[in-house]
Amino acid sequence: MARFIWGGQDAGLGSGNEVFWQLGQSVPFPATCHRQDSIDAQGDAGIYMQPMLPTQCLCTKLRRATRNVTRLYDDALAGVGVNVAQYSLLKNLARLDQPSITSLAEAMGLDRSTLGRNLKVLEAKGLVLLEGGEDQRNRLVSLTPAGRNSLDQALQAWERVQQDMGQRMGPEKRAALMALLDDLEHIA
Repeated sequence: MARFIWGGQDAGLGSGNEVFWQLGQSVPFPATCHRQDSIDAQGDAGIYMQPMLPTQCLCTKLRRATRNVTRLYDDALAGVGVNVAQYSLLKNLARLDQPSITSLAEAMGLDRSTLGRNLKVLEAKGLVLLEGGEDQRNRLVSLTPAGRNSLDQALQAWERVQQDMGQRMGPEKRAALMALLDDLEHIA
C-alpha cells in the first residue's frame, strides 16, 4: 500500500515534506525531487522523495538533470556490472580500436588522469587491457574478450533506456535537446 506524505501531512515517517511510494509505482505529480531507497516503518520497500529547492542557476539545473538521467542508465546497466560512464568508455574504446590513453581522453573530452582512474577499474574487472607505450600517456588500450561481451550485453540495456527517454520526451523535444547539448558541448 502506498502512502504519500507531502506539505506537512506527517504520518510519522519524516518531516512531512517527503513522499513515500512502493517500488514500481509512479509518482502522481511532476515534482523535482531527490530519492532515497528506503523501507518505511511498516516494512514496505519504497522510495522517499525529498523536494529540491527551486533554482534559476543553469549549472545546478543541468547537474540535477544529469544525475537523474545518469541514475536511469546506471540502474539499467547494473545487471551487466558497469555504470553508464564505464559503458561510454567501453563503447568509445570499441569505436577507436586500440587508441592511446591520450587519444582516447581527447576523443571522450576527459582529462588523462580521470580516464586513467576509470581505466584501472575496468582493467581490474578484466574488461580492458593496457599495454605498450613508453609512458602512461602512450600506453595502448584495448577491449578484452570479456570487455566485448560486457559491451554487447550492456548495449541492449542502454538501447532500452534510450528508447524510453525518447518516448518520454517525444521526437521534437529530443531533437531540440540534442541540438542544445551539441551547442553546450562547445560553449567554452
